[in-house]
Amino acid sequence: MVNASEFKTLFEEEQMNLGLTPSSAGWFDFTPWTGNTDWVDELTRTGAMSASNLSISTATDKNKLYFGFGYTKEEGVIKHQQLSKITLNLNDEVKVGKSIKLGFTFSGVRQKNPYGAANGLLFTARRTLPITPVYNSEMGAYYNLAIQAGQMANPAWELNDNWDKELSYENRMVGSIYADVTFLKDFNFRSTFYADMSNVDARSYRPIDSLYDPISNSNFIHVSYNLTSVSQSNQRWNKFQQDHILTYKKAFGDHNLTAIGGFTTYYNDFRGLYASVKQSQTGDPIPNDKRFWYVDNGFGDKDTRLSSSGQWERATVSSLMRLLYNYKGKYLLNASFRRDLSSAWRQDYGNQGQNFWAIGAAWEISKEDFFQNQKVFDYLKLKTSFGQLGIQNTYGYDYPAYPTISTSSSAVFGNLIVPVYNETYLADKNLHWETVDGKEVGIEFDMLGRKLHGEISYYHKTTKDLLALIDAGGGRSTLTNLGKMRNRGFEISASYNQKLTRDLNLSVSANITTYDNLFLESTYTSGYDEQRANRVVPGYPIGAFWGYVVEGVYQSYADILASPVMNVGSSYVPGCLKYKDVNGDGKITTDDRTVIGNPTPDFTYGGNVGLKYKGFDFGVDFQGVYGNEVYRYWGSSELPYTKFNYPKFKLDRWHGAGTSNWEPLLGDAYSTNRLPSTYGIEDGSYLRIRNLQIGYSFNSEMLKKAYIKSMRVFFNIQNLKTWKKNSGYSPDFGGSSTSFGIDEGTNPLPRVISGGININF
Repeated sequence: MVNASEFKTLFEEEQMNLGLTPSSAGWFDFTPWTGNTDWVDELTRTGAMSASNLSISTATDKNKLYFGFGYTKEEGVIKHQQLSKITLNLNDEVKVGKSIKLGFTFSGVRQKNPYGAANGLLFTARRTLPITPVYNSEMGAYYNLAIQAGQMANPAWELNDNWDKELSYENRMVGSIYADVTFLKDFNFRSTFYADMSNVDARSYRPIDSLYDPISNSNFIHVSYNLTSVSQSNQRWNKFQQDHILTYKKAFGDHNLTAIGGFTTYYNDFRGLYASVKQSQTGDPIPNDKRFWYVDNGFGDKDTRLSSSGQWERATVSSLMRLLYNYKGKYLLNASFRRDLSSAWRQDYGNQGQNFWAIGAAWEISKEDFFQNQKVFDYLKLKTSFGQLGIQNTYGYDYPAYPTISTSSSAVFGNLIVPVYNETYLADKNLHWETVDGKEVGIEFDMLGRKLHGEISYYHKTTKDLLALIDAGGGRSTLTNLGKMRNRGFEISASYNQKLTRDLNLSVSANITTYDNLFLESTYTSGYDEQRANRVVPGYPIGAFWGYVVEGVYQSYADILASPVMNVGSSYVPGCLKYKDVNGDGKITTDDRTVIGNPTPDFTYGGNVGLKYKGFDFGVDFQGVYGNEVYRYWGSSELPYTKFNYPKFKLDRWHGAGTSNWEPLLGDAYSTNRLPSTYGIEDGSYLRIRNLQIGYSFNSEMLKKAYIKSMRVFFNIQNLKTWKKNSGYSPDFGGSSTSFGIDEGTNPLPRVISGGININF
């Protein structure tokens, strides 16, 4: 981002582009604003973390016991952000006679969560103007923001004055109990019950707080912080599952058979309670004391109490079967079938269950007699599979088949305004699972005395009945199943191990996966968005970027007159982006929008190199992506609700004929420049050293005198280096299934440097 001097230059130029002059009433006066603040630097630090774990295990013929205890403390790269947690793990398995095993697993976590609002502050810091100083020590207050005060708050003020006024504790218990019985020699029955229960209890306090205004040289109470208040919440998640599996195994000469049948259920629920209270307009403030950070604190105004709740529950019930057969260990066949019933769909419209299945086969060619005379392969297997799987995509709704009610509209009857209750969307009563028809064929092989192992597979998947929210007319939407999506490509992996000398060993592995994504025939096409470029259009990749093709920047009015007429955006002048007349009709209209990029890569790849020399070991992991584009939303399509800081590349803007043929002139009024176009498209390819580790294992003979079984020390670096081409923090970011590859200028990926010691007694 630009510094204060550069911001002043660019902002004054933008004001003049919009028709203002230094003598105009609306001209901004920089005199009180003397800062030169790097707001990202102001909010960040090098965080420190520590993790300590102790485990004890013992085993006999009848009992296996494990106990583990750990403590972790981690500081984030944002100042004051800190997480601490205690973990406890306990597992035990007991044999009762020869045929019965009973056991349980338990993991418990007690965690103090970091300040939650800090997650978005780097996003705010990137936008904050550098001309605003951080803090006025003489007045004892943080600065109000220049220009941006109506839409944004000083991020340093928000962080430093609030991080210690939020308490959030999470308790989580995950466990299972099981019984395993073998009977009639060839049968085994196993029942397992799982539970995952977590609770987050949080409360926060908002004080009365002041900001410093350099224009009036005085402090003032911020409108959002003029009364103390307290908020409380309690959220609970429960997940329960049970599996009952019967297995039959039998060998009949050269024939081997395994048959499996089972029944499983899964239940998931959420309960949330939320409440808040403010101080009275005429009463005493709620004390800044943790003892009073409750809604019923004796100071709050009961008339300001607010409460709300949120809750949902889901369940699935499934039966399953699987059959595995092989002949002489070289002809292999497996088949599976399951029937699933889900509470996400209505049961009264023929959705009493859905069937899914798969069939796989393999031929281990290297066990054939004719294979024994060749010298190339040590092992060779041909394999294939096909089948249908289910995806319970609920599209972000708790009960997709049962829309909630909205009161966002109203009707007028005389002098009465009456709320109108509408379903938030119309739901197709026959909503059901998305399904994936998958096919795969591949080979596995070993070569060079089994030092080289490789796998090559081709996959082809078609996802049907995609869940989508479509326009139903009249301002309504319908949630329904429609359309198909195809994914296909190759998956290739290889690993090589070689003993170079008596003490030096080398291991190398690599993988690559190619992608060919396409949204197939459908009646559904998503509309255009004037900010984000993703669309879903039949015949194109899911989420492909659509927009205008930039041919340059208008250099003069003569250039404008000689070019196709622009009928998109607002008025345009020399310095605005020049778009291509894609359809050749002599004018620029919305019909000239076209595909300008694909966020899905051509392929991803990765690998690992490891070396061991006596007690030393070295390993490096790398990972990369090639062939995708990202859309730079920041600095391109962000709406000007307020003035944000300029990206550094804006210094290359057009400010006269011949000064630039890519960066447009400055001026938020020229909305033409903010339309999705190739101006925001950047190369998303990158290569990252994901992890590097160096370790040393001490000689066991040397450790015996200290009653130590083994000891290893290590040094590790995550995200050591990323080679990329886009201008944002990182080339990879999240998104939804249909809108991804959008760079909003959010948090960067941290580099983590760590060292440790592992001792076994």
